Amino acid sequence: GVTAGMDATVMYRQMGWGTQLAAKVVGIPVGTPCQLVVVGRDGTKTVAGAWTTDTAEGTVYYPASTSVPPRDVSEFQITVAGHQPITIPA
Repeated sequence: GVTAGMDATVMYRQMGWGTQLAAKVVGIPVGTPCQLVVVGRDGTKTVAGAWTTDTAEGTVYYPASTSVPPRDVSEFQITVAGHQPITIPA
């Protein structure tokens, strides 16, 4: 379950070296550490990026990247310190 009011969007596109990602989060308190985790179809989890939330949540996309190609990604998870992760289907 997602903590009430928290939401996230992940945009991604295939690159020659893997996948370029951008994550936007909404409703997460300022100063909260977050990580973007890529979950592969085989269940492997790879941390693609990490950031601490700032005052401009909902307008800022945090960049991330992974060597995993989009076709091998099953979902994205955004871990939020002290809360349940937010899961986004790929």
